[in-house]
Amino acid sequence: MVRMLDVTTTPAPLAMEVDRPASKPPQMWGPPPSGGAQLHHVDIQRFRRCHRDGLALDAFGNCERCDFLKAEKALRDTRNAKLGMVVGAVALVVLVLGGWWWSGRQERAAKVAAAQIAAVNENKLVIYTMQSCGACRLARAHLEKRGIPFVERAIDQDPSAFAELEKLNPDRSVPTFVIGDEVMIGIDPAGILLDQALAKRGMLPAPASAPSSASTE
Repeated sequence: MVRMLDVTTTPAPLAMEVDRPASKPPQMWGPPPSGGAQLHHVDIQRFRRCHRDGLALDAFGNCERCDFLKAEKALRDTRNAKLGMVVGAVALVVLVLGGWWWSGRQERAAKVAAAQIAAVNENKLVIYTMQSCGACRLARAHLEKRGIPFVERAIDQDPSAFAELEKLNPDRSVPTFVIGDEVMIGIDPAGILLDQALAKRGMLPAPASAPSSASTE
């Protein structure tokens, strides 16, 4: 006896094992899941401390104490810079006034020394020279040509003349002239400035008058 199978009957579906994604991703931070491991969010910023003062650091790596010290240092540097500028300006003014006072002091001392030397030499023109000085030879020739009386003091032969020149002219340059209480240093090639200084003191000789021709009858 043959039993026929009913092939039209639909077989029951087989159960399939599949993985379905969760509706929400698992929470790594935040409140711990019930019955699970205790997970906590760690705030690292709370553990950042200043290595010097031990205070909490801000997002820029500074603590309140460091910020205060930086601001104080910037203020101190600005104040020191302003103070340095003031001190420099005062020093410059003192230097200028000191140079002016020293120059005036030397000029006054030279006038006093010149007046004393002129009085000793009967108010004649006094010239300080050296043998190796070409300008001194020019001055001597000019004075002799104009017939102007003078007293020559050679500083390389007479130590006292050198000492006098130091009082009159700290640079000790020659020729140096003493005209009354005035000191004149150097000479121009034509001797014009020297003649002008002598004329102011009335020390130039009167020009020789041309001889008048006698009328003959």
